[in-house]
Amino acid sequence: MKVFMSFTGNISTDQNEVKALLGADFGCIYDSITNTYNKEILDAYDGSNIGNLIVQLKSKGVDTIITSNMPLLTFSLCLEMGMLIYKAAEGSASKNIHLLKSNQLKYFTAMDTVVQDDCMGACSKCSSECS
Repeated sequence: MKVFMSFTGNISTDQNEVKALLGADFGCIYDSITNTYNKEILDAYDGSNIGNLIVQLKSKGVDTIITSNMPLLTFSLCLEMGMLIYKAAEGSASKNIHLLKSNQLKYFTAMDTVVQDDCMGACSKCSSECS
């Protein structure tokens, strides 16, 4: 199994929490066969649209994504491509992999794609106020 997780901030998978797929600065692919984490700079991918990222991850053998959020159409594309998507827990890559291995992560659902405003979860925190 190969698992992709996305992050924002400095390039350290153990110091950053798993974040939303859209707006991520970097990611990592965990390989369960070798038990390794490989950092992936997202500039190396075709970033013109998030669908291209998913196709490129699939071509690298990624079959699972752990994320705090993703757009609905991206979620649908991942499902069509046979990928599993899990809702990230607060914490690092290693914490989320541990939770995945112990069947404690919840499946990501279409309802998880619904976020306030149009940021699709790419912001570090929501600062909009509804009136």
